[in-house]
Amino acid sequence: MNDLKFALRQLLKNPGFTAVAVVTLALGIGANTAIFSVVNAILLRPLPYTDPDRLVAVCESNPRLGWHQYVTSMGAYVDWRRQNSVFQRLAAGTVLGPSPLFGKTEAELVRVAAVSSDFFPLLGIQPILGRQIAFEEENPDRGDVVLLSEGLWRERFGADRGVLNRSVRLGDRSFTVVGVMPASVKLFDPAGVQGWDNGFSKCDLWRALPVDSGLQKARSYRAFLVLGRLKPNVSIAQAQTEMTNIARQQAREYPDSNSGWTITVQSWQNTVVRNVRLSLVLLCGAVGFVLLIVAANLANLCLARAASRQKEFAIRLTLGAGRLRMARQFLAESLLLSGLGGAAGLLFARWSIRLLIGLIPATVPRTDEISLDSRVLGFTFATSLVVGLLFGLAPLLAFWRSDVNGFLKPEARGSAGNRGGRRLRASLVTSQVALVMILLTGAGLLTRSVRRLYEVNPGFQPEHLVALDVSIGGPGYTNEFHRIQFVEQLLARLSDLPGVESASAVDGLPLDAGRGNMDIALTSIEGSPPATPGEKLVAVQRLVSPGYFRTMGISLARGRFFTGRDNTNAAPVVIINEALARRYLPGRDPVGKRMGSPDFGPQPCEIVGVINDVRQGSLDATPEPEVFRPLLQECFSGITIVARSASAPTQTFAAVREAVAGVARSWPAYNPRTLDRLVSASLAPRRFALELMGLFAGLALVLALVGIYGVLSCVVNERTREIGIRLALGAQRREVLRMILIRGMRSVAVGGLIGVAGACALTRFLRSLLYEVSPNDPFTLGVVVLLLVIVALAACWLPARRAARVDPIVALRCE
Repeated sequence: MNDLKFALRQLLKNPGFTAVAVVTLALGIGANTAIFSVVNAILLRPLPYTDPDRLVAVCESNPRLGWHQYVTSMGAYVDWRRQNSVFQRLAAGTVLGPSPLFGKTEAELVRVAAVSSDFFPLLGIQPILGRQIAFEEENPDRGDVVLLSEGLWRERFGADRGVLNRSVRLGDRSFTVVGVMPASVKLFDPAGVQGWDNGFSKCDLWRALPVDSGLQKARSYRAFLVLGRLKPNVSIAQAQTEMTNIARQQAREYPDSNSGWTITVQSWQNTVVRNVRLSLVLLCGAVGFVLLIVAANLANLCLARAASRQKEFAIRLTLGAGRLRMARQFLAESLLLSGLGGAAGLLFARWSIRLLIGLIPATVPRTDEISLDSRVLGFTFATSLVVGLLFGLAPLLAFWRSDVNGFLKPEARGSAGNRGGRRLRASLVTSQVALVMILLTGAGLLTRSVRRLYEVNPGFQPEHLVALDVSIGGPGYTNEFHRIQFVEQLLARLSDLPGVESASAVDGLPLDAGRGNMDIALTSIEGSPPATPGEKLVAVQRLVSPGYFRTMGISLARGRFFTGRDNTNAAPVVIINEALARRYLPGRDPVGKRMGSPDFGPQPCEIVGVINDVRQGSLDATPEPEVFRPLLQECFSGITIVARSASAPTQTFAAVREAVAGVARSWPAYNPRTLDRLVSASLAPRRFALELMGLFAGLALVLALVGIYGVLSCVVNERTREIGIRLALGAQRREVLRMILIRGMRSVAVGGLIGVAGACALTRFLRSLLYEVSPNDPFTLGVVVLLLVIVALAACWLPARRAARVDPIVALRCE
């Protein structure tokens, strides 16, 4: 306690030093606490289920086609459930999309999913009212039951407990409410699982999945996510081995649909966070570098302060204080200082977390769980303790073996006799420069990568384009003919809207991350080279109305666009993209050729046009083969209306909603968005990483600049007498200026060389976040080196200029 009291008095006697040290620590510790709170919530905290470490995602995969995790078919799910011996439960689910829920007043659009009877029991979630879906209700004849979310129950039904066994009309069918699920239910969309439509995490209502239905025979129809709970003492590796054997058996039994397919078993938590794990780990490394720079700065400050107190330390040692006793005093001061910095860092972190949540892309899961919980507080305490020890050891290392008698001599001012302290300060500056070099290089690479992505042509013109989704259903739209009529009537209304230049319909927009691709197998392509054994011809299918390509600004390479005559009375036709032509018809003119697929029906389709490639999945993804079919020949129950208008988006949204209501009032348009926003959202993950990496690199650069300036200022103060003697003996002021500049830039040069080597080694981990930029990009390294040299010269110039202006008479008057 005496040590702490004395340390507190010392800090209060030096308010300038204390303020600078606490602010520096608050920045470093606060930034680390804020990032750790994000990592803790998203990566480290277990999922909110019973025994979450036993939950796995069971998916199909086809490595040859580049599908490493794909949703599965109903038939495969039933086989897995019957044949496996490693899972306690297996459950399946799928997103059905929004559907109108009818009540006493107008219909309300609710988000619907279908789940098997084991789904919520597998997660360990019990209803707050009523019961779960029963096993026998997986039969379509008995499956007209639904579970409500607590939010829907309270808002739509006024938290009426009598809602159980009540009949509600959902779309064109009536269902019986059997239970209400708690608001604490948290469901997640799997990251990186292909063929999956996002929306599972925001469902309002769950229907019984028709497992015992004709879907079991459609083994090529893959649309279901399967979760499993491992039996106790069964590992993921054991489950993977058994499921691989089951996959081989299915490939033998169903070669047409399962040849080339296998099964993957992966942790459900890893599947949920896969797309953000690397970015968060890299940001942890970046903010850790900032903390090391903070520790180096504080070590330099403590060394400078210890140099001014070296005579005091010498007297203490002479009067009998042991070196361990002095070490305890050093550490008491540093730990007290780091404790104050940690407390201030918590306040800074609390403000930073709100900023971070605003920057995190909407696709990142579990952001609502980010908080300063006990684990985060423990991390802050441990960080403060470690940093306090790190910068508290610096003066100990400098003065541990020092000559006490040398410090008591009148001429031993500053640390002129302490070469160890000077070397340690120089090495700390070198390490700071190296760390800053690595951070700046990472930020520079991400900047160039994002800039390249902004320059990518998406293949369409997103300006002035708006989109809304429409689900087509109800008693009047029970078959495809009625749905096509709906589309024709709606497009006719939209074409008459004032300010709307053109409008069309499609079943999936480019860069729309909320919808999975519909991949189809092509059985034949006229004129295509013979396929290699086992090779499958695959393409993404989209249904589009006449005028879609003109509305989107997609250019035609060959042939023609669809017209109103491409309807159910005409021969089936398709338009392909250039990627399909390059892969399957190299060097041939595709127009006029025919191609077949089970999804086309018994009759092959004629290729009538080739469009230029469109970036459908993401701006950095290589365009995949695509097939476009007329929406007037086949129409699904969900479409997207896209309109080009010079009016404000809000006005266009209102006009489109009114047009949809004029055709079918009970099926409103929803999910309004602009195509500009979709393009921007596709860059959000990289932009998030860039913004934080740039912020940390900038903070590190400022701290390094302060560190270089502080060290050279100490050098000038310590060598003022020497500089005065040099000038008195005839040295030129420019020589003194050059001497101090060389002294400062020597450490910068060594740190820069180490930093370049470190950047070349560590930036390879950024490879997956880069686009058309090498991790060792020479231009980026050159710019970073130039920036660092300029900043270092600025930091060295002021102390050097002050040294050159030393008055010899003033410097030597004490002699």
